[in-house]
Amino acid sequence: MKMNGRANVGKRVEQDLNAPLLRLGQIGGAVMVMDLPETIGGNSAFADEVDQIQVNASQDIGLATRELLQKRVNRLSAAMDRLSEGSYGVCVECAEPIAPAPLKAVLYVQWADGSDAARVKEQEGGRP
Repeated sequence: MKMNGRANVGKRVEQDLNAPLLRLGQIGGAVMVMDLPETIGGNSAFADEVDQIQVNASQDIGLATRELLQKRVNRLSAAMDRLSEGSYGVCVECAEPIAPAPLKAVLYVQWADGSDAARVKEQEGGRP
């Protein structure tokens, strides 16, 4: 990869990395403390079951969002590492060059389309 192209990719990866990092900072890094379920109407902070269900759903969504953001950060950080090592754009499994189109679409792609890892990931329902 040419030096100018590498710098452009580095800027794109860095920009894509900043968004989830900012979002992770907004939702905070603290672990939520889950209250033990109590009888509704007793000493519970909830007026009824619906209130508790809404809080639980909100917590589940927050945890899932955090997990997805963390995965994206990890993948983009790994792409930055490969870029600085000079191995960006090379399949981590077969060492063949990755086609330009997948690299433009998904900056952190690390498998060539023909590699076994790409097929396994595809079967699992996701793009490598």
